[in-house]
Formats: sequence, structure tokens, C-alpha cells
Amino acid sequence: MPINPADRQIGDVIVTPVQIVETPDVLGGKPRIEGRRISVEHVIGHVVYQQWSFDQMQEAFDLRPAEIHAALAYYYDHRETIDRAIAEEDEAWEAVEPYEEAFDSLGQFLSTAEAAGRLGISERRVRVLIEEGRLPAQKIGHQWIIRPDDLERDEVAKRRPGRPPED
Repeated sequence: MPINPADRQIGDVIVTPVQIVETPDVLGGKPRIEGRRISVEHVIGHVVYQQWSFDQMQEAFDLRPAEIHAALAYYYDHRETIDRAIAEEDEAWEAVEPYEEAFDSLGQFLSTAEAAGRLGISERRVRVLIEEGRLPAQKIGHQWIIRPDDLERDEVAKRRPGRPPED
């Protein structure tokens, strides 16, 4: 006896059809494999554009062949729309590429915790030095980034130990 009303029994085998669904609150409404957070675009990107085998898809994403076939069938029924969506996403990523060098260079900076460790002071004291303008830093979101060379500045390296004097 089939468990799910959508299941079909063929002889002794229960066949569960795979559905492609669009839900506004999941993956931004992109068509996806029902019960998964794997979009048709994602499957197509790997199978069609990158020529992954079904075995690779099964291993990487734990997909059954029926799920891959359903995504492919949906794609071929809606090819123009999906190809356009993939092209738009590719264009959006290309717009980010000029910033990759900047993102890569962020690894050269120190956080306030790292600067505190190198200076042998508290993280709070590092923030005070920044607020006083004695330690140059740049704030990105909620995170301060500090150039390692700035820890060698006289006003930082030759500061007197202990609490700063009260004004």
C-alpha cells in the first residue's frame, strides 16, 4: 500500500514522483526539488554547464537519479527562462570580481583581538587607542581592521603601560 497519496505502486515497487516546486520563502522562489533546498538552476549549472555525471551529483548533493531527471526535465520545459536567470546571476558575480582583490587583502589586516594580543593589552584598550586617534583603523560593519605596521607607531608602541591618565 503506498504511503503518500502521490506514490504509485508498480508491482512490489512503490514509486514516489519527484516534484519541482516554487515557494516564495524558499530560495527566493526559484524552482527547486521538492523537500530540498537545491534549485533547478543549481542542478543545471553542474550537469549541463559543468558536465558533472549523475554519480558526482549523487555524491556531492545526495540526489537520487529521479531528482536529477526531474530537474533536467523542468529545465528543458523552461530552458529560456532558466538560462536567462543563470546568465543574470553570472553577470552579478562578474560585477563583484573587481572587489576580489580588496577582499583578499583583508587577510593582511588585524582585528582588535589580534592587535591586543600582539600589543599585550586588552581588546578594550585597543578600541580606546582607536577612538583617541592614536591607532589608525577602519571600521567595516561592526569590525575594526588594523594594519599590522600601525602597531609600530610611536604613540602605540611607546605608550606608557597601565590606564591612560584621567583628564
